[in-house]
Amino acid sequence: MTLQLVNKVQQVLTKQNIKFKLGTKVVGATKDDSGVTLTLEPAQGGEQEKVSSDVLLVSIGRRPYTKGLGLENVDIKLDERGRIPVNPDTLQERKSS
Repeated sequence: MTLQLVNKVQQVLTKQNIKFKLGTKVVGATKDDSGVTLTLEPAQGGEQEKVSSDVLLVSIGRRPYTKGLGLENVDIKLDERGRIPVNPDTLQERKSS
């Protein structure tokens, strides 16, 4: 997804009173008949907070798992973070020149 699309989706969902807690990690959770209560703290460390809700959606980032696949043997180059660079329009591998 392009950053522009991600921002638009977040904007639409925010208008629907959905709250985003980016850069936050869950350090505890409890469930009862009324829903779930999470204990959160900033990913970089800091003061914890509790958030209660009847519904919860958790989304985590993805990491590339390209080590040990032998991609160098089939001439696929990785970027500095271990990802395969792709054309954002076609999602095909971006060939280096």
